[in-house]
Amino acid sequence: MALEIVQEVSRERAVQAFTETPIIDPAGTSTPESLTAAGVPFELKTATGGGVFVLERQGHVLWITAAAGKATDDLTELGFQLVEETARQCGCTEVGFQTSRRGLVHKSERHGYEVAGWIMRKALR
Repeated sequence: MALEIVQEVSRERAVQAFTETPIIDPAGTSTPESLTAAGVPFELKTATGGGVFVLERQGHVLWITAAAGKATDDLTELGFQLVEETARQCGCTEVGFQTSRRGLVHKSERHGYEVAGWIMRKALR
């Protein structure tokens, strides 16, 4: 997959992207606006689609606060490469993110990420 562009985008553009592709928030408290306000939004474009992600530095960790995208090809590998290079450039020694997508957990593990915690939920009836 060929990268066409990665650039910082406006908070409005990020909110629009997160509204179009709802993000699953395990706690149910985040909004596209609050996620976007947490860090710096970027857009990644390829020949087959693209995505928007928000990066937030928390000490030595570059945190992927939110990400949403759509492409014919898988954006995961390219996205990880870009985020990891960004982390190195800003002096971070780790990258972190939270997901409830089992498939993303498996893809992440194949790229050297390890599960560092679990979110527990129980629906009350």
